[in-house]
Amino acid sequence: VLLLVAAALVASGSAATVTIDWTDVLAHSRTIPTLQVVANPVLNPKTSPIAQRAFENLALLDAELVRYVPWFPYPRVGVAELDPPNTRTRTTSWDFSAISPQLELFLDATVRRGRSAVPNFSTQPTWMYNTSSWDYPSDPNVVDWNYPRGNQLANTTQLLTDYYARLLTWYTRGVMTDEFGHQIGGGPRAPLTHWEVFNEPQGCHGLDVAAYTLQYDAIVTRIRRDVDPQTKFVGLALEQEADNYAWMEYFMNASNHAPGVPLDIVSFHYYAIGASRENITTYEDFFVQADTYLQNMKSFAALRDRLAPRTMLSCDEMGVILPNDNDPGASIPPPVYWVASSGYFAYMYGHAATIGIEILGESQFAGCPAIPEWGIASAQYPSVSMINWTTGVGNARFWTLKLLLDETESGDVYVSTTASPDLSGDLFAQAFQGRDGSRKLLLVNKKQHGLTFTVAGAAGGVMQTVDEGSGEGPATHTQLTADSITLARFAVAIVRLPGAM
Repeated sequence: VLLLVAAALVASGSAATVTIDWTDVLAHSRTIPTLQVVANPVLNPKTSPIAQRAFENLALLDAELVRYVPWFPYPRVGVAELDPPNTRTRTTSWDFSAISPQLELFLDATVRRGRSAVPNFSTQPTWMYNTSSWDYPSDPNVVDWNYPRGNQLANTTQLLTDYYARLLTWYTRGVMTDEFGHQIGGGPRAPLTHWEVFNEPQGCHGLDVAAYTLQYDAIVTRIRRDVDPQTKFVGLALEQEADNYAWMEYFMNASNHAPGVPLDIVSFHYYAIGASRENITTYEDFFVQADTYLQNMKSFAALRDRLAPRTMLSCDEMGVILPNDNDPGASIPPPVYWVASSGYFAYMYGHAATIGIEILGESQFAGCPAIPEWGIASAQYPSVSMINWTTGVGNARFWTLKLLLDETESGDVYVSTTASPDLSGDLFAQAFQGRDGSRKLLLVNKKQHGLTFTVAGAAGGVMQTVDEGSGEGPATHTQLTADSITLARFAVAIVRLPGAM
């Protein structure tokens, strides 16, 4: 039941206000905040001293639909059959020794704790394409950005369906049978509630949307037949390209698919691109870029509603990438960067709930610069990391996600929340009512300076805040003894207003 009153935030001695109209419902949120975990050397328990601690912190998040991607730059971690079967010796190259260590820790932190996951072994074996070379580093921690190469052959789709059927049989049943009838065991025996087909396929191995759709249909049909008919599938995982709308329009048209192929979830990616690693003023532009992309998200939602209204939309990679991120000499961002990046995610989350995006995944759980003493020779997008790569402890991006997971849920009722002109460019404010009747207010300071305003009737409420002061710890709790609220630069807060509806 909605409280049929309006509340206001009024800056003491000024006209700065945020008005909340609890009678004007914008949306019933279906959005699930979650994250992406990319397998990479800093999470390899055989060589990284922080891997165990990192996965313990992943478990602490207690998130659903956590995406797990053994990414293409590390072929031995992402591809289980790196060489073609040898018909002369009747042997195969199936090898999970470099895959299992990170995968097992991931499953311990998610699926084995009763949480859902979306695995995506997106890197196809290169030998299945028209290339004479499919070499790869023997060290699972060594990067090979050129591993995917070659376009598809006449039998590539069949090879891929066989490959993924075997891989996922090993994943779900613990053992699979190779091309020559030999059994290969040691699999995790994990449920496969979801599976995502490929990652950022535009142009990869020469794919266009029609070719991708044919391969998607073949792989999905085979998995439903041979592995689990109840598995939900995620399609596309589109890179942020200009042709995303065209790919979605084709893919979400059921007439372009084989009969009976489900369109459960369609996914896409978006990263704000920083202009400077250290110039704090430039961090304000994250929110400007967000506003532009939110228009794309609205168009995706409208397209879904027209073509496939039962299909869920997932932005399963959402983050900020700073310039020259993988360069050996790139500077480490200042602590406030992690706060600003976390504010960007909270800002997108607040909007996604009203647009109708069902899943918003923060990217990525762990990245790092080169750490030679741990055998990590190359950087892996350190500015996108949600943890401190030297300790495994969460940074502000981690703790903002934890705050959203703890304080929001599907079914929250979002209501009209309007900032007055002198605040509207600086502050994002979104009020919502929880299913338990609680009244809450999500706040994001989009600027590099602090903000102070008054919340009429907020005294007696509790504010949880992620900012530079909370550091690498959870949101700080402040009992509001007066109506005045102060947000430090780029801070994220959720205020639980006193009373219930």
